[in-house]
Amino acid sequence: MSISSRHTARAVGPTTATAVRATAITMGLHALCTVAMVVPGLLAPVAAADFGADPSRLGVVVAIFYCGIFLSSMASGMVLERMGDLRAAQLSGWFCMLGLALTALAGWAAAWASGQGAMASRPALLAGGLIALLFLGSFSQGLGYGMLNPVGSQILFRATPPQIRSFVFSIKQSAVPGGQMLAGLIIPSLLLFFAWQSVVLSVAIMILAYTIGMAWMRLETTAAVSASAPASVPPKGRRGTLADFFAPAKIVWTTPALRELGWVGMTYSANQLCMLSFLVSFLHLEIGVSLVLAGSLFAAAQVGGVLGRVTWGYVADRWVSPRTQVGALGVIGGLCGLLSAMFTPDWPVVIVAVVSLVYGATAASWNGVFFAEVARHCPSDEVGRLTGGLQIYMSVGGGLGPLLFSLLVGIIGTYAVGFAVFALPALYVGLRLMLPSRGAAT
Repeated sequence: MSISSRHTARAVGPTTATAVRATAITMGLHALCTVAMVVPGLLAPVAAADFGADPSRLGVVVAIFYCGIFLSSMASGMVLERMGDLRAAQLSGWFCMLGLALTALAGWAAAWASGQGAMASRPALLAGGLIALLFLGSFSQGLGYGMLNPVGSQILFRATPPQIRSFVFSIKQSAVPGGQMLAGLIIPSLLLFFAWQSVVLSVAIMILAYTIGMAWMRLETTAAVSASAPASVPPKGRRGTLADFFAPAKIVWTTPALRELGWVGMTYSANQLCMLSFLVSFLHLEIGVSLVLAGSLFAAAQVGGVLGRVTWGYVADRWVSPRTQVGALGVIGGLCGLLSAMFTPDWPVVIVAVVSLVYGATAASWNGVFFAEVARHCPSDEVGRLTGGLQIYMSVGGGLGPLLFSLLVGIIGTYAVGFAVFALPALYVGLRLMLPSRGAAT
């Protein structure tokens, strides 16, 4: 009997064992790729000088990253259909690894050019080439990161019994702040011993090793349990059109309840990504704390994120409605953004750490309850497609927020104003959600 036939013979549906195995595998990949995602924000204070740029210009890099997320999240269904769960998961890791490798290469090239005096002789040509390489690396990372949620959701949906599916999805989502916390603790410390380019390349090697190792992991999804949860695929021979590509986003915009959630996703994502992208630079360059301490405070925010993502869904299931819970997270996250804008070198580190922890527990932990509220407004057979439509608006907020933040810092000269500007919309939208629903049609 072949391996594939033996594998199919024991395909009796998802079990707790397949759920645990799939959760562990997807969490590992998601956590490592999340480390890759936050590397630019953590390294901006030291890496920007090699490119002759200000760290506040990181917002442009983040915007390029979200362009990649936008495209890959829309194409992930086709990738899954053609490659299967495991290969699609590996592909997402390979894109993230390639992006980091290109970033490290750009950094080494910039350092070499500066040492040889080439930057002075041909500044425009070399600077343009280095920036293009840096943007290409960021775009590649976005392509990989944008596929993680669709691929991971399909893997977990097929491998998890329905009665524990919500809890398993919440656990899996904790890989995001978990990876951010790991990066905040490790990356600044590694900079004490290695050049930033070597640190970036080491993360790329870890992702590559993990994705190669996935080929030997027992991931029972497509082959083992697809009969219990078949994927929805388009009819053979039918080609997707441009109208099909944008249809989910159009439905979201023309449905009042979903449009409201689209604004939530856009404003909350902007507030979240501004915190993730600029908190370390703000604390180190403007408040004057050491880079290691700034990374530790960033890690404190991610500790809050891990705790929040697991906790808020439980709270919303038992004590308050998901809508009210999402609104409260926006209000508190917005207030934390305003408090962060008030930081000065005289603030006690303990107070800054507490604010950072609560900031992460709200502004970076709304996603799970948010998607539960989205599902409540969608027909059961349209949840996945319309969730993808809402992710377009989230991508717009996540990409434009840091870009506009960079412009504000360039014009006004302080990070504090940027935190306040992007905290206010989240605070306003959160307050609106906490008001009684006006019964918008769905």
